[in-house]
Amino acid sequence: MSRRPNKVPKHLRDRVINRRKGEVDAPPLFFRLFVPHQLVGTNEILSAMNKSRHVYNGLKKQQEGLVSNSLIGKHRVKTPVNATLTWKVYWKDRHDPINLYGAQKFIFDALVSRGVLPDDDKRGVLNLNHVYEEVREKKEAGVDILLETIF
Repeated sequence: MSRRPNKVPKHLRDRVINRRKGEVDAPPLFFRLFVPHQLVGTNEILSAMNKSRHVYNGLKKQQEGLVSNSLIGKHRVKTPVNATLTWKVYWKDRHDPINLYGAQKFIFDALVSRGVLPDDDKRGVLNLNHVYEEVREKKEAGVDILLETIF
């Protein structure tokens, strides 16, 4: 009688609790989230800050709410992550790619407040990459967030 090969990848074999059931004591390798909204840019953030702190706080709560509402279920990432933010912009809209990156603060604050990330400091997020894409349809516009855990 031939023995079935172990389904656990080689780099995770030392983290196995029960080899027969294949339960692995390791966090997920990646977490992906798509926010189907165009978030505000740096110019809008600075404009709100110059008006008053109340206007800025309202804008911050609104933007964090858009990210929080996109989270489905409870996801927790306990290890440090590499984060990749893919900014998908409708091709007819004129956007400066650098202007969009101001919303990353709202994204990470929402992930910390919902408990996805323990903290958004340099120990929690090791690398941060930005990718800018132009899409052909407005319904595809938004931010694609990829968190890759590091063992």
